[in-house]
Order: sequence, then C-alpha cells, then structure tokens
Amino acid sequence: MLQTANFEGLEFLKNVKNIDNDELKKAEILQYNSNYDEASIHYNKMNRGDLNLAMQMKLGKWDKVTDIMSKGNPNAKDENLKIAYNNFADELMEKKDYDKAEENYKKADNIQGLTNVYFAKEEYGKAAKMLDIIPEDDEYLEEIGDKFNGIGMVDEAVKAYVKYGNITKALEIYVSNNKWGEAIELSRKND
Repeated sequence: MLQTANFEGLEFLKNVKNIDNDELKKAEILQYNSNYDEASIHYNKMNRGDLNLAMQMKLGKWDKVTDIMSKGNPNAKDENLKIAYNNFADELMEKKDYDKAEENYKKADNIQGLTNVYFAKEEYGKAAKMLDIIPEDDEYLEEIGDKFNGIGMVDEAVKAYVKYGNITKALEIYVSNNKWGEAIELSRKND
C-alpha cells in the first residue's frame, strides 16, 4: 500500500515538473495536498476557470460548480449547467433545504425533482399540477400515483396511473376507496 502511494506521488511530481507556469505548478500542488480553496484562488488568478471547474466537479462541490458556470464561463454548456444545478439540488434535498432545492431543480428543468420537492414541502396542489407536464411513458408517474394514494389523494393517484397506462391499478384504487361509480366509468372508457 505504501509503495502505491509513493508511486502516485512520484508520478505527480513527474507531471508537475513538466509544467512551465509556476503559478499553475503551485495550484496543482495545492490541489494534490487537498488545499482546494487555495488552488481555486491560483486557478482564478491565471484565468483558468476550466481547471477550477474541473476540480470542483471532481470534488462534487456543486454549489461552486453552479457559481463558476453561471458567471459566463466559456466552458459552461447548458447541458452541463443543468447537470450541476440538478446535483446541487439533490444535495440540498438531502439537507432538507427545500426552497433552494426547488430553485435549482427549476434551473435544471427537472420535473421529477420539483415534484419530489413539492411532496417534501407538502404542497400537494403543485405536485398535482406536475401530472400535466410529465410525459405519458414516464415510469415516475407510477411512483407519483403511489405517493398520492398514500396521502389519500385518490383522483390524482388515478390520473397518474391512467396517464402511465396502468388502468388496472387505477381501478384498484377506486375500488379500494369505494368509488364504484368512478371505477365503472373508467372501466367503460378503457374497454
């Protein structure tokens, strides 16, 4: 194990030795020694936002990634920015910071993430509106149906199942909730 660590260190030194720019050498050494904030400062001094961005992405520092990318970084592509916003929102959801997660899921155009935020915030009306946006073939509709059913929102649960094409489950929900008329009507529509 010690030999492997020494080999990695030797490889690093070999690579750093080949770098002509002293400022870049400092930044690389700082990064190697886990002094990421200092390395970031040096990358920025050299106008090497690309290296700072790569480091932050590697570290999973999505708040910093979104900040770097949204400040007009020429290396930022819309799809990468959406990925960064999405990952940052996931991080915020784990921390139960739902308002900021909602903001970042919106920036990422993540319908599923937004719906999960609305359930977490108990904003079921907003979650129900998402049913109109989610595509018919999206498996997430079944999960949403289960969530709505679990909180007693039968009509929304049925709407999710029907949109996904799971008429059997929609009928079961109506029957288990003694909504016989609705079950018969749904059955007739889908014969």
